[in-house]
Amino acid sequence: MGIALGIIGTLAGFSLIKNHIIVPIKLKMYLKKYSTSDNVEIVELPEGLYEEKVDRDIIDNVIYEKVYGDFCCRIKSTIKDEDLDNFYRNFKSIDYYKLPLNYIIKSFILKGQIVGGGYNVVENKMSVGKSFLSNSIGALQHELLHASSTYYDKENNIVYSGFSQAFIHTKKDEDSVAYGVGLNEGYTQYLTRKLFLDNKLSKKVYENEQKTVKCLELALGADKMRSLYFRGDLNGLVNELEKYVTRDEINKFINLTDVLLYLENHIDVKLPELTEAKNYVRDFLTKVITGASKNKDDSFTLNVLLPMFLPYNDISNITISSDLLEGVIDSNTEGIKVYKYDKKNTRI
Repeated sequence: MGIALGIIGTLAGFSLIKNHIIVPIKLKMYLKKYSTSDNVEIVELPEGLYEEKVDRDIIDNVIYEKVYGDFCCRIKSTIKDEDLDNFYRNFKSIDYYKLPLNYIIKSFILKGQIVGGGYNVVENKMSVGKSFLSNSIGALQHELLHASSTYYDKENNIVYSGFSQAFIHTKKDEDSVAYGVGLNEGYTQYLTRKLFLDNKLSKKVYENEQKTVKCLELALGADKMRSLYFRGDLNGLVNELEKYVTRDEINKFINLTDVLLYLENHIDVKLPELTEAKNYVRDFLTKVITGASKNKDDSFTLNVLLPMFLPYNDISNITISSDLLEGVIDSNTEGIKVYKYDKKNTRI
């Protein structure tokens, strides 16, 4: 009995040290390193990439019908054909395999995350978990969206994927560098819910990242966001945002959305540096949406309602229906329109 209590006490002590000393120190170091705009390097898409003619035929086989059929029909009916070169380019040779159970378990033990699937850009292979540990609802569409919005520049080892870019280093002593992962995962999950699952998929997956990209979509319009995403044009997104904020502000914003995604297991730790990072993202989005708003005099919408829909929201005593902001600020190709606020749309 005494030994058992001793072990429990030791584990409890270690947990306290880890949560109150080790984790905060690591978070401070990480945030200090990446809470800047200095190390962000975003490049343009290869010249003439979308001037090349891409064959629109997709091989009709058993795997296509079973795994990709419904997805392809929905994509072709909802996304402009001019934005689907990557979709057709990758789906001609895409391969599919079941995510191994040991990989799912290993990821859960090491990262505390249950992996639903993955997409290997270099090999053009996607995987979805099919086990009791892996929630595969929506995972298939999520990974197929990655495949539909990715171009791999083999010559320069650069991956253009949705709203992210990755510079792949082949040498063992060099790490690959990626930008925009938070934005890319957020928008991919947001489109998965929007296009395929009628918003029924849980918002908890990439929750803050989804809120972030939704705010950007409110400012830029759904057509523009989707076009840039499916073309893998992060640089194009930056150019659009430069209408409202500076390049340095954008670079820092991209860095912080990535950092906050990597720190999602510690996102609620009470740490001034972490709070500062979350506030920067919220202030950035507010600045962009205010700049894009057609009615800047509507202080109630912009100053009262909008903050409730921003990511990393600390308001815990109020629950607001998910469609409220849609009724107040309508996302469209022309920017933002402000409508009369209907109190019936809220619920306490």
